[in-house]
Amino acid sequence: MTTGQCIIDGVDIASIGAFIERDGSNDLLMFPDRRKPDQNDWFESDGLEVDLSEVSFDAKKVAINYVIIADDYTQFKQRLNIFQNIHYKPMMNIYIREYATTFNLRYIQSSDYRHSGGYFNARKKIGNVKMDYWMDDPMQLYTSAIASPVGDPSNITHVSIDNIDLSAYGITVTEAYSSVLRPRGVKEVLTSKINSVDGQVADNLQGIVGYPKRKANEVIIDCVMTAGSKNNLLINLNALFNVVRKINAPLSLQLAGETINCYYSKMSQFRKLTPFSRKVRVEFKLHLQEINRLN
Repeated sequence: MTTGQCIIDGVDIASIGAFIERDGSNDLLMFPDRRKPDQNDWFESDGLEVDLSEVSFDAKKVAINYVIIADDYTQFKQRLNIFQNIHYKPMMNIYIREYATTFNLRYIQSSDYRHSGGYFNARKKIGNVKMDYWMDDPMQLYTSAIASPVGDPSNITHVSIDNIDLSAYGITVTEAYSSVLRPRGVKEVLTSKINSVDGQVADNLQGIVGYPKRKANEVIIDCVMTAGSKNNLLINLNALFNVVRKINAPLSLQLAGETINCYYSKMSQFRKLTPFSRKVRVEFKLHLQEINRLN
């Protein structure tokens, strides 16, 4: 078992037969969710009216999946007890060599545990344990000093945010048009129901100029980010985050002949496509909330 891959408050978990399973720490690199800004969805207007004068982000709830291995149950129970005890403290620092980063986390609970190897059987005991943490400071990975991505764009994506093609961040866009081209709904009129009458009655706005007004869609961009090194990956993620956390003005998203004013809402489904020891490639979904469209 390789040492130095994960160190929790000075304890190398390899010394107790433990390690982080493959893809078991993906949550740590995801952008935090943006707190929903104040906004009005006026019936009389297309899209949204949004107050972008402030931007803040929620704490991140993250999970890490560990594996604990021992030759017999006595040794396994000893190792499991040590593993549990290093979590029973107000805060903890978890260093992960794959990211060359120390994360400051607060333990919540074990939300899943799977045991194999039985109790009396003369075979290895293996415990797969999922540990949940709060990252109370969701900004601990980011610094405003990183403004520019590194590396040469490989392939133009024709998807730009604030006039920067996403390829500048090493991103290949694998899907975006499904949400961008999806027809927008219309804003609901007032309806009323009468107990003695089937169905409902909707306000008749026929003849009123400009109705119906269109709703704002959520735009989801599926991204694959490739970097020359782990350090470059963290720089590019940081640079991208510094763009999407823009304040006092909307993001300008350009693709498929559309220019969309929007704001970042969240990232989802972050995962490593290959072990970083072979090639640094990750994928994720970037969620942007449309405010309005300019064409």
